[in-house]
Amino acid sequence: MRKEIYNQKNTKVIFNGIATQGYAEGTSITVEFVGGEADISEGTDGGGLNIATVQGIRVTASYRETSPSNDLFSTAIEAQQNLSTTNVVLVQTGANVKYTLTNALVSKPETLSTGDKKQGSQTYTFVATQWIAA
Repeated sequence: MRKEIYNQKNTKVIFNGIATQGYAEGTSITVEFVGGEADISEGTDGGGLNIATVQGIRVTASYRETSPSNDLFSTAIEAQQNLSTTNVVLVQTGANVKYTLTNALVSKPETLSTGDKKQGSQTYTFVATQWIAA
C-alpha cells in the first residue's frame, strides 16, 4: 500500500466536473493505492516474489462543515444509494491532473469533528477500482 499526501494549497479535488472548495484548515488530500504490494516470500524450495492484486484507489479529503461541497457530496451519496450511479473524481496539482477515478463512489463522512479553535470538519473518502495515473 503506497500513500501520497498532497498539500491542499497546491492540490484540488474535482468531483463530477466541479472543483470542490472549503477544505478543512490544516488538512491534506491523501491518495492511497489498495493492493499491488510486492514482497519476497520464503518457502521450503527457496525464495520467491509475490505481488498482491491491485484492487483500487482511495482519495481522502476533509472539508469545513460550512463547505458548499458538502451538499454536492450528499446529493451524490443519495444518487449512489437510489440510482446506483458512480462519479468521476480528479486529483489535480497545479495545472496537471495526477489521478482520474472513473467509477468512484463517495462514502458518507463518519463524524463531524468540531473544535473550539477551528471550524468543524467532515472527511469524505472517494474509492474506485478504475483509475488513470498521469
